[in-house]
Amino acid sequence: MAIAGVFGSSFETIVAMTDTLTLTAAQANVNLVYGAAGMGAKTLTLPAIAQMVASQNPFIQVTCPSDGGGSITVAGNSVDAIKGQVTVAVATAVRYYHDGIHTWFPA
Repeated sequence: MAIAGVFGSSFETIVAMTDTLTLTAAQANVNLVYGAAGMGAKTLTLPAIAQMVASQNPFIQVTCPSDGGGSITVAGNSVDAIKGQVTVAVATAVRYYHDGIHTWFPA
């Protein structure tokens, strides 16, 4: 279940990741995905960049907690690619920006 709230002047949507997760077109407005405690190693598939553009969403941050129990592997949608880091290690976070076309870039 997504949690939405106002943080500062921006509207953010947050999704808890409890298992392998594929973000759908309806979830292209998500700004933060965080792993649950004890989740273990899982895979997150990002929504298509075209869907992110339609939602006017420039990034997604993926956070793997210190008690998550394993890393999160990030995959692009079947029409998109990720250039660079695709693993979010335990106790770290990576923010993925897109070029508006077909490529994700970790920051």
